Amino acid sequence: TREAFASYPARVIVSKFSASEDDSLHFTLNPTVPHLTEKEAVAITADAENKTISLSGSLKQNGLQFAAKFQIVTDGTVTAGQDGNGNGTLTVDGAQDAVVIMSLGTDYLNDYDERYRTGEDPMDAVAKRLDAAVEKGYEALRAEHIGDYQSIFNNVTLSLGGEATNLNTDELLSAYRADNNITSE
Repeated sequence: TREAFASYPARVIVSKFSASEDDSLHFTLNPTVPHLTEKEAVAITADAENKTISLSGSLKQNGLQFAAKFQIVTDGTVTAGQDGNGNGTLTVDGAQDAVVIMSLGTDYLNDYDERYRTGEDPMDAVAKRLDAAVEKGYEALRAEHIGDYQSIFNNVTLSLGGEATNLNTDELLSAYRADNNITSE
């Protein structure tokens, strides 16, 4: 089973993977940054003890600094490794459940007078958000996300007029094609 959501209140992306009772999870977390030029460098390091991957870099074009941090919460074994480019990876083995929490950030500042940069390392804020999210735990993050989402989503209703029907879409289409006369049951 796979579940994923982006939590606005926690400012993290959460993915949960669960294996069936007679199976287990095995996967490698290997974050990459596409479309970088040869002059742009990204550091990706893995820490098996803390079950984290840290990614940081900057864009040559405009100097934007970016950072991401991932943490795996699992009942399985986590080992660190490297991909073919020497970037850090984490491999999960023998797990029934694994939650990957990701926090991202940049040093962008929406203020032209300040030249669009805070000048601060975004990893500090990224790490604090990740730590807070991990401390809350998956169920609390999910409940908080659903509450936040529904507070906005449930404020909207749409009525297209006409009578309500309890027919499913396939039945509605069949009825429409048959005689263009759809009635409520």
